[in-house]
Amino acid sequence: MSKLQRLRDNIAAIECALKGGNDQEVLGKYTGFGGMNFILNPIDSKEKWSKSDLQYYDDTMRLHKMLINASKNADEMYGWVESLKSSVLTAYYTPGEVVAAIMDSIYGMKSSYYDKGICPKLMLDPAAGMGVFATAAMRSALGNGCSLAVTCYEKDILTATMLSADKWQKMSVRAEGFENFPDDYLGTYDLVSTNVPFGAISVYDPAYTKSGDAVTAASRRISSRATT
Repeated sequence: MSKLQRLRDNIAAIECALKGGNDQEVLGKYTGFGGMNFILNPIDSKEKWSKSDLQYYDDTMRLHKMLINASKNADEMYGWVESLKSSVLTAYYTPGEVVAAIMDSIYGMKSSYYDKGICPKLMLDPAAGMGVFATAAMRSALGNGCSLAVTCYEKDILTATMLSADKWQKMSVRAEGFENFPDDYLGTYDLVSTNVPFGAISVYDPAYTKSGDAVTAASRRISSRATT
């Protein structure tokens, strides 16, 4: 898919979410702005844009105006802009077909799981994006007669807004970083599944700082009875 089509699909999805809509087809086409650096170009003048980026100018202008109109104050607009910056650096989503196959293997293996009384009922996604893992898990669980409640963490406020607009009854979306995960809930999830962002972006998490061992700290942070 071309960057221009991705941009327009993203804008349509954001517009739908900001208006309180729940068109799953429109919302499902939101893929973030990974690799689309041009959305951070100044929109006050076309002269400041490179020739190769000019094809995106009008749609980028529309995106910024939409967020300006949706903002209650300057602080909220600043939050949207920071969200766009973060999305450009980290938003690369996992194909739904890949995730669906993983979740179907978990909830479809009745001889291995159900006969032993094992059925993941509480799921955690610490870097949810648009909820591709959570959505696939809920659909697979439902299709196999299992009830599943999911908690999603998504630090990017724009993406979290989009994910919240996808109104699954038992999906709880938290627009904050996973480093804020409360210790009281450690060890309470049956399933932890995600494709975390990869990059050289440091995140402060007391669990990492205290342990001095990233592997141990990460295990403690996402501790669960069964993980994948």
